[in-house]
Amino acid sequence: MAIDGPSGSGKTYTALRCAFALSPSRKVAVIGTEGSQDDDAAEKYVGLPDPDHAGQTWEFDILHLSSFSPTEYTAAIEEACRAGYEVVIVDSLSHAWEGKDGSLELVGRTPGNSYTAWKDVTPMHRRMVDAILNSTAHVICTMRSKTEYILEEQAGKDGKPKQVPRKVGMAPIQRQGMEYEFDIYGSLDWSHILTVTKTRCPSVDGLTVVKAGAGFMAPIIDWLDTGTVTDPPRIAPKCTDDQCNRIVELAEQLSWKIGRVTVETVKKFGCDALYQLKATEADETITWLEGQVRLAANKKPARKPRGAAAATTAPVEANGNGQHDAAEPATVESTTTTEADTSSAITEPAVPSELTDPLNVPITPGVGPHSDQLDQIVALVNDLVTGGMPRETYREKILAKRGVKSAKELTPEQAAELIDALMAAVDRQTAPDGPDDPPF
Repeated sequence: MAIDGPSGSGKTYTALRCAFALSPSRKVAVIGTEGSQDDDAAEKYVGLPDPDHAGQTWEFDILHLSSFSPTEYTAAIEEACRAGYEVVIVDSLSHAWEGKDGSLELVGRTPGNSYTAWKDVTPMHRRMVDAILNSTAHVICTMRSKTEYILEEQAGKDGKPKQVPRKVGMAPIQRQGMEYEFDIYGSLDWSHILTVTKTRCPSVDGLTVVKAGAGFMAPIIDWLDTGTVTDPPRIAPKCTDDQCNRIVELAEQLSWKIGRVTVETVKKFGCDALYQLKATEADETITWLEGQVRLAANKKPARKPRGAAAATTAPVEANGNGQHDAAEPATVESTTTTEADTSSAITEPAVPSELTDPLNVPITPGVGPHSDQLDQIVALVNDLVTGGMPRETYREKILAKRGVKSAKELTPEQAAELIDALMAAVDRQTAPDGPDDPPF
């Protein structure tokens, strides 16, 4: 169930009345948005007399959120269900959209076009919606609506009509179409009048009620009681400390920063932190990382073409600047593939000579990349070509974007940046959900 309305229309109060009508055991939890303009909106009602149950007071637990990321909402809702609450009030869901760390802010932080950003944020938002819909508890969400003033004609003290401004709520502050996710959706106005605008319960369709409470909820409870009793969905267990530690250990074996693993979990599972993974998702991540470790262990250094040995044995000596000077190698006129090379030609596609012969262009002393950087670039590009990347992508996209025709023309800093980009592309190419276009 969801209730929207302008600030001050009574969303929190109405949600509490509906919640205690739904919960015979009075086990109610509120997920609040601490630090917002609605700070302590629910807390001020703790201990007040229940207007619908004489002799009883409102006693409930509150969890304040300081970050409004959709994943934080998801974790809080799932934790409330594990704790056995009958009704969970989310007050308010609007902050998951436009609050601190909300969906809009997450998209705004992501470099590049918004389409790419939404590819990561949409799964997080969808997971939050699924947590609401699949909850073992009743969930009541409040949402702030955009406010507008309209002029109404009313009779003045002298009996003459006059225009009087009235504050009304417009569209809810959440993702477009969010209202259709709920079984019952109502809008409050400044006069505390609730109008049901969307419902699956026929008894309250189009109903308008002042200060909705237990009387409003009675036909809804009857409707719920007529349904078929089914086993409630089981909330999947969260990942354990051992699983998180194993993920970190595998990342260290790969010399990865944990942020690289988090990027993949966002894309795959809609999580922005390891502790938000479910146990099964953590197992899947561990399996993938173990595969990456095996892949790294089995990688062979890039091989040089036959006939190029003489050209690649030029002495390389360190100069005083930490760079490498190399004599210009002899030009490789041609290479031939013998019958013995047939099997390797199948598993390791031919690539441009620069990729397999890192010294075929002389290094400019004090300017070009280190020789070990070139070797790493060669190995990574060979991996990408073997994995299906078109060979022309290397020159036409990767090098062209950096304004060079050869990796030897890069500075050491540019080479380091390119290595990071190539490593990320190899990771995506072997990720569990398949390859993606690398943002070279």
